[in-house]
Amino acid sequence: MISKGFRRFLLLTLACIVLPVIVFLIVMWRFPADPAHYHFNALLEADRNFMSSESDQAAALHWEAVLEHRQALVDLGALQEVVLPLRQINVSSDEFNEVSEILKRNTAEGPFAQFEWKEGNNLTPIGVRIWCKPGELSRWESDLSSYRSQP
Repeated sequence: MISKGFRRFLLLTLACIVLPVIVFLIVMWRFPADPAHYHFNALLEADRNFMSSESDQAAALHWEAVLEHRQALVDLGALQEVVLPLRQINVSSDEFNEVSEILKRNTAEGPFAQFEWKEGNNLTPIGVRIWCKPGELSRWESDLSSYRSQP
């Protein structure tokens, strides 16, 4: 015979441990985690960690995580990677500062744009590499239209 105290213990165990686990498993089965959501949040966290790194070694590790999560988002189709060519703009010009401000404004959320440079020349950007959600490319094209080279 099972004692009354032991039955109570079994019921409490069932109520406190087993039932929450079952509910959790049902919820996870019904609403699976979105890998794009995971990588987007991990990307933003890695970027924040990169920006606040106190050593070059830590910064390098965090930047590697940024690159991995950004590429995962491209692979999942959550981001598209595009290079928009620029006409010749010198880094000491007002135009370069204007383009830099556009990049800063459009990438407030995270590391989603960078200049592409002429090989061996850090004074002449040849384009802007952009990682954007599908449907956001037109905003970038519009914002950069007066600085782009014509094919």
